[in-house]
Amino acid sequence: MSAPVGSDALDVADALSVAVATRNIEAVARIYHPDLIVWHSYDNAEQTRDENLVSLGAFLRDAVEVRYDDIRRQRTDSGFVQQHTLVAVLSGGQTLEPRPVCLVAEVRDGRILRLDEYIPARRVSAS
Repeated sequence: MSAPVGSDALDVADALSVAVATRNIEAVARIYHPDLIVWHSYDNAEQTRDENLVSLGAFLRDAVEVRYDDIRRQRTDSGFVQQHTLVAVLSGGQTLEPRPVCLVAEVRDGRILRLDEYIPARRVSAS
């Protein structure tokens, strides 16, 4: 296992944002704790680390651009809260409608142990 991203939760949050924006699933994997659980508001379901890496990896492979705009972060006792607007363009030219997102993360040993993702269901439109 590689070294933790950093001991400061906001450094971990920044590293995750950069990894997603650069569509670097290997970097995301390094940020995720081996025992990670991800929960999504849009389907009220939990994913393991491996399940999330598969689904996020598929999304990142299909995207030609991913951006987090208007990032606002706060450190919490157990990690961080981040709000941002997700902007993405898919390889077929479809643009995701910008969506407000809130991440609530628990960080342990410099990695994300739990990630609760509050995000509306995906909608696409032709460019």
